[in-house]
Amino acid sequence: MKNDWIGASEIFQTLQRSLESGSVRVVSFDLFDTLIRRKCSDPTLVFERVGELALAEGLIAGLDPWEYRHMRCEAERQARSRSSREDIRFEEIFDCLALEPSVLKRLRELELQVEREVIKPDPMAFQLLRLALTQGASIALISDMYLPEQFLMETVSPFLPEGLVNPPLFVSSTVGYTKHSSRLFRHVIDKLNVQPGELLHIGDNIQADFRSAVAAGCRAIHFEVDDWVLATLRREDAFNVGLPLEVRHARRSAALCRPDELGEKETYFFLYGACYLGPVLAGFSRWLVERSRSLGVAKVVSLMREGALIRQCMLAELAAQSDDNIDVCLAYVSRRSTYLPALDLSRFVEDVTKVFQRRNYTLGNLIAELGMPSDEQWIKDFAHLPVTKLASVAVGNTSLLELLGEHFRRHEPVIYKLVAEARSLLSDYFGHLLKGEANFVTVDMGPGGTIQTQMNSVLEPAAKQNFLLYANERAFERATQVPFSAFLPMTAETKKAIAILCRSPEIFETVMVGAGQSTVGYRRQTDGNVEPVLAKGEYSQDQQRWIAAFEAGVECYQHWSFRHGVPLPDEQTRVAFVKMLERLVTLPHPVEVAHLGDLVHEDNFGTENSYTIINDQTQKELALQGKEIFWRRFSRNINEFILSCPWPQGDITKVDEKWISEMLQIDSAYGKHQMDVERILGNLSDEGVRNVVVYGAGEFFLSLLPGLRRSGIAVDAVVDGKAMMGSFNVEGFTVRKITDPEVLKAEHFVIASAAFVDDIRHQIDRHHPGSPTIFSV
Repeated sequence: MKNDWIGASEIFQTLQRSLESGSVRVVSFDLFDTLIRRKCSDPTLVFERVGELALAEGLIAGLDPWEYRHMRCEAERQARSRSSREDIRFEEIFDCLALEPSVLKRLRELELQVEREVIKPDPMAFQLLRLALTQGASIALISDMYLPEQFLMETVSPFLPEGLVNPPLFVSSTVGYTKHSSRLFRHVIDKLNVQPGELLHIGDNIQADFRSAVAAGCRAIHFEVDDWVLATLRREDAFNVGLPLEVRHARRSAALCRPDELGEKETYFFLYGACYLGPVLAGFSRWLVERSRSLGVAKVVSLMREGALIRQCMLAELAAQSDDNIDVCLAYVSRRSTYLPALDLSRFVEDVTKVFQRRNYTLGNLIAELGMPSDEQWIKDFAHLPVTKLASVAVGNTSLLELLGEHFRRHEPVIYKLVAEARSLLSDYFGHLLKGEANFVTVDMGPGGTIQTQMNSVLEPAAKQNFLLYANERAFERATQVPFSAFLPMTAETKKAIAILCRSPEIFETVMVGAGQSTVGYRRQTDGNVEPVLAKGEYSQDQQRWIAAFEAGVECYQHWSFRHGVPLPDEQTRVAFVKMLERLVTLPHPVEVAHLGDLVHEDNFGTENSYTIINDQTQKELALQGKEIFWRRFSRNINEFILSCPWPQGDITKVDEKWISEMLQIDSAYGKHQMDVERILGNLSDEGVRNVVVYGAGEFFLSLLPGLRRSGIAVDAVVDGKAMMGSFNVEGFTVRKITDPEVLKAEHFVIASAAFVDDIRHQIDRHHPGSPTIFSV
């Protein structure tokens, strides 16, 4: 692990180069979200905490703390609208609250008290400050803030380095100018008697701290993560990703430590590790250590190529805890290397045909894997045919499946011998790896637990527990014979999200497996020991660099997780990780699609079966279907196109970066109805309906209407029970009563409600003279 992620960062190196140029005399720092941070995810939570304290003191009887929070926000808004100055004073906010003066005075005191309690220093910003001091620069503090100047100085002073006492502090509420307008920077330049180019400002706000500083002639460093990262963090809010504050701070610190002079691709993959998979893997590692301790095991066997990364994370976790009682070793295994040893010859056909689920796996692959001769003409002719198509191809009147079955039967002795040898090799390989330790657990990414299940049928004794990063229903079906435990929980809340992750694992697996190749089998050396045999070939130099950058990002996040005191993930945090990854798959940012889509995935059977995640074939499939039909088919069955399109959401976003967010109405209050909307639109499309009457004029209708318009389905009328009291308008439609003569002529009704379907259906049946077709959730 690197000792100085900050010193190697682009931000640190940029500041150092500017200081070494000799032209910078003053380095100024923004305060909030740069030099200091609040220990809460939303600054307005400070007001809610004030509300709790005020309620306990009897100051705001009859109000809940969250109501006081809204009142305090509204008071600030009103104060700003009334003021003629560029910024407002603290007292002006409270003047807008209709409370007694003594109560207002106490509320101000409580707010300052809470602010003191929640403020903490940013370690990276203070290292930048120390760098500036060592290079001989003067320090100034500049803040657009309503809090009193004296309070801010008293609050930040305890964190300042020894010898830096009362540096110049410029606060917008005192001066009357803001950074945002650039006038505060001009005021600072005048007061410090420096030229604009001699002041370098560091802050998080792209407008106030960067663009406005540059507009004033100053130099500036933007102390914030990339814009696309901020955009994805906002999208996570729509998925209710409730990560602990410590995790959020560690993600941001790791992202700010982006190494200097990385290329565009390497920068993305570093951030992919630092902000997205790093938190999950670091949390997984801490959970693994605790679970292993609770089982009393001394040996953890980390499987497959991604096992190397998981092992490194576990070793870092153990080192941070000064624990040398658990040994973590790496086992070279794969679905392929454990497939033959696990074949049950008593149900040979059932077991061998499991390979028919493998993407891009061919007849030639199967013949070679089972050690059978491949000299027959039908094998030569169809060697490259995917096994998924064997049932649909025939030679003469005989299907390829029948020919394959006959081939199996003729060469049973060869297959049986090969299986026995493979079992012996795998057993001896693990025997040497475990060194007689019978009390061990295994770790794999998941989701089906295939490798651990296949190992379990060979190893004696078997693993005490088999841990997975995440698990699908297939793993839990096997759990009656093989014990499994998953880090990412599959609950009623996360079941759909887990299915989405399992549908498109390539965007995670491809970077986690490292730059090495898959294990295809084992061979015995002359000394009797068994060594793994790896697939031939290697990833491109580009992809190897991307993976190295990703692994550095994971390492950097774990470093910061220790510094920020990230706790052991509880179930709520683990659920939040699921939702975070669900957002990544379901609603990717165009930057994510551009880089993840270029990855080449190799599916555990050698590079001959590799494929680019987003490629010409997947884009052709999308173009052939069209976005609407493609999405509708995928929404009904997420395994649609699974063999041809690894990441449907990525393919759509590459073509139209806003389409999914608009389709899901992810920024709308009505997005919660979107799954029901999609189901109704699909049924209307299946029936060829072109005109409908919609019953329901509420938020469900507002969610449904864009889809109807997009699908070319005309809304002839909108009906609602409230129209019995008088007609009203919604989105340009006059809402009518169900008894309206024009409504009663309709042949097709759509019920735009999820809660009152039966009642509405009864109303339609009661009043309509015919038998209209009714579509509902």
